[in-house]
Amino acid sequence: MRAKRLTSLNSPLAKPTHSHHPKQSASFDRQPLVEIGARHRFEPFRQGQMDALCSLYAVINGLRLACDPIKPVTVNRSRELFAEGVKFLHRKNGLSEAVTDGMYTRRRLALAQSLAALASTSERVCRIERADPAMKSMDEVFNWITSSIFDGQPVLIPLMGGLDHLSVVSAVSSKLLFLFDSSGLAHVRKSSCGRNRHHQIPVNALMRISVT
Repeated sequence: MRAKRLTSLNSPLAKPTHSHHPKQSASFDRQPLVEIGARHRFEPFRQGQMDALCSLYAVINGLRLACDPIKPVTVNRSRELFAEGVKFLHRKNGLSEAVTDGMYTRRRLALAQSLAALASTSERVCRIERADPAMKSMDEVFNWITSSIFDGQPVLIPLMGGLDHLSVVSAVSSKLLFLFDSSGLAHVRKSSCGRNRHHQIPVNALMRISVT
């Protein structure tokens, strides 16, 4: 889906820019973080102002975080995965729709599974795991996200409602979900998530990336 806060970088899979998101957040949430350390080593790739390819960027950014401790995904390999993602959408006759309007859950899941398989090597196996659809409360959702991050598994989180955007959770505190985001969004407040809140998180669209 298309995020409402985008960057001015126009190149597909533009090189990330430096930021200080963790320092900004610390001023009002000083609780210890559960985090994926790689979020401090490189920045997320950014999508362009005119596209709605946040799902493709989120999967690639999530794979970079998840793979880093075992065998990092290089910038060149990331570009190759981006190209393979575009080819996948073209084969599914969904490229035009994805570029202008984003993707729905089924296609997003299929794209993530395809790229995870392509990112796998003899040294690492990447898998996409879905959240338990039986989860009902936001406390359960936040516990699942925190547990995933604790295990080094980035979470692909759909932020529907106010943004209609797919992002990557890379750290969690008592009040915030910290994002590794293609649109430059640093974090969302937990209190803003839930039914009838600004950010609605459909459980059936929550995914995490595991690498072994």
